[in-house]
Parts: sequence; C-alpha cells; structure tokens
Amino acid sequence: AIKRTLFKDLKEASEISTLGFQAKHKVIAFSNAIIDRSGRVFNANESNGIVEYGDNILFIPAASSLFESDNRYFNERKFAYRPGSADFATWAKLQYQAYGYNGTFSLLFDVAAIFSDIVFLHSPGFVPYLFKFGPPNTAKSSHTELSLSLWGQGLKPISLEGASTEKGFSRKNAQLCNALVVYEEYTNTISDKMIGVLKTGYNRLGYERGNKTMDNSTTSSQVLSAIVIIGNELPTAKSALFGRVVLLEYSKGTTHDPFSDNEKEAFENLMKLADEGLGNIVVEIFKHREFIEANYPKEYRRTSRILKSLLEQKSISVDQRTLGNNACILAVYELLNNKLDFHIEREKLYMTTVENIKKQKDSQSRASETALFWNSFSNGIREKKLIEETDFKVSRLEKNEIYIQYGRA
Repeated sequence: AIKRTLFKDLKEASEISTLGFQAKHKVIAFSNAIIDRSGRVFNANESNGIVEYGDNILFIPAASSLFESDNRYFNERKFAYRPGSADFATWAKLQYQAYGYNGTFSLLFDVAAIFSDIVFLHSPGFVPYLFKFGPPNTAKSSHTELSLSLWGQGLKPISLEGASTEKGFSRKNAQLCNALVVYEEYTNTISDKMIGVLKTGYNRLGYERGNKTMDNSTTSSQVLSAIVIIGNELPTAKSALFGRVVLLEYSKGTTHDPFSDNEKEAFENLMKLADEGLGNIVVEIFKHREFIEANYPKEYRRTSRILKSLLEQKSISVDQRTLGNNACILAVYELLNNKLDFHIEREKLYMTTVENIKKQKDSQSRASETALFWNSFSNGIREKKLIEETDFKVSRLEKNEIYIQYGRA
C-alpha cells in the first residue's frame, strides 16, 4: 500500500542505451541533452539524468550524478551537446577556405552521417568510408577532429595499428547511432581479420560471433555510424576495400606545398569555433530529417544518373560501387543546397568530384600494378627463378635498396 502511494504518480522513462539518433523517438540524444525534429533542445536533469519533452520521458545514465564516478560512461560524457556560436554557413565557408574541395566534401560526409540510416536504407545497403590519405603533417587528423567536434569535446580518432581488435572495432561502431567514428593509422599490414571486418562494415555488418546454443547460429553486431579512416598508405591490401572508400588526398602542409596565410587563418577560426562548441550546427542539419526521409530515395537515383552522365562525358568508366559511393553523398547536397549554405556552386562540386573519382581510379590502378609486380617478383624468388647476385642485388649499407637486372627479371 505504501509503495502504491509513493509510486502511483511516477511515469516510466525510456533508457537511452546508445547515444545518437533514437529511431523510436525521432531525436538525437547526447550525454547531456536531446534535440527533437523541430530543432528544440531539451537539457537533461543533472541529478537524475531525466529529459522530459512533450509526453516523453527519457533517461540518460551518463547525465545522472548517480553514475558520476562510473567509468562505464567516461567516453559517453564526451559525446555532449555544446551549442557554441557558429552557424552552418560560417562553418562551411571556413571549411572551404582552409581545405578547398576536401573541406567541402568532408563536411558533406558529416551531414550525410547525421542521416546515415536513411543513406544505408536507400543507397541501397551500404555507407561508404571516407578515406583521408596523405603524407604526415598534411592536417588529415586535425581536419577530422574538427568533424568530431560536432559531437562534443575531447573525442579522438581510434588507432587501427594499436590495441584495436576486430571485436573492439565492431563494438565501437555500435556505440553511437548516426554520428561519426574515426579510425587513424591505417596501414596495409593490419590483420586480414581487420580487413575483413572493414569490408563487411561497409554494408553495416560488424563482427560475427557464435551463439552459445546447441545449433550453429551466429549473431552479428551492427555498424550504426558513418566511418572515416585516416592513413599515410593507400588501402591497397585488398582491392575490394579500396572500392568501398571515397578517397580524399591531402598534400598541403609539406615543404613543397605549404599552407597559405589565408588557409592557416581559416583553420585557426575553425579551431576557435570548435572549442566553443558546434551543437547549433547539428541542430540546423537535423531539422531537415523529415525532408531527407521523404525525398532521399528519388534523389539518390537522380544524382546517380547525373554523375554517371558526367563521367561518361569525360570518358571515365567506373563500377557501380564507385558511382554509388559518391552519389549517395552528393544526393544529400542536392536535397539541402537550398536549405543550407555549403559555400560551393553545384557545377564546381560535381566537376571536382568527377576529377576526384578519376584520381582515385588512377591511384587504384597504379597500386594494383605495383602490387602485381612485387608479388611476381617474390614468387620468382620463392620458385628459384630469380637468383640473388645474378638477377637482383640487395644493398644493406645505409639504405635497404634492391637493384634488379630488369631484362632478366
């Protein structure tokens, strides 16, 4: 009787177990607030983690002081709404001034990430990786950390080279929905298992594990967010992986191609805005979810036709996957260009994308030819068709160099 009296007026709260987009409630949940479809922000109660909006009550454990010392929510607390002073138009302009096409396309990918469940559903069945490639000191990582700043403070890329395993990779990809997950230090020496997980992650399938049952059933974790990969090496370990990425090459910042004063200034301004918080930009983008939901399927098909026609005009033949990888991002631009200022003209965006597709195709072709040569060379040694000191010589003094009697090889 006492319990009934105490609890009769209490309402049931829905616990948020995965931050990011909540399909049931049509909101984005941060660790400290939610954004609804109209762009309204509702802050969580810091004492109990409760957020009330309309007739809905949500419980965000990371927001509650009850779990303040619980390390399980340490990383979740970094995924926090910070409104800041930036608007989308200013952010887009600075992105272009600092990084040119790379800045614009990276921003487009950030926007598509907020609707990545829709992209996946109607692409159909994939979300491409954005692969940022270039030598050290070309600002690949610092540029990507700006994208992560949309989602909070202190969010960092995860190393593919270090302690990450295929299981850890899959778990990370399932912790946030319609946000951004970034992996850095890609090399072609990562394990075959990790390459396999990357390949299936393109189709939003994660690590597959056997169930503890009497049959042979398995369970796969799901990839819920868009993924950016950063590396100093092109992803040539498997051609199928190369075909699952949109490649952005970074060269600015080297001795031969330094950043200009204007580019440095734009980058500094981006950093200042990121330090303040970029939550207002997420609000601006998310307000258009219903419009994207209603129009994306048709627009994706239309954009694919336009891009294919432009490629054919330039006599550039590409497979359906490469076409789709780029079209699914450009379709978001087409839908929102009249609603958000991307600071780039439509014709320029398309023509630069066509050039970028050609560059990626050429890079993939060169990488395949180089790999074919060295595979043939190593097979020749293994089969004793190529003999050291006769067909080739290895210099091990200051540099590890190979001299090849090319005609015989």
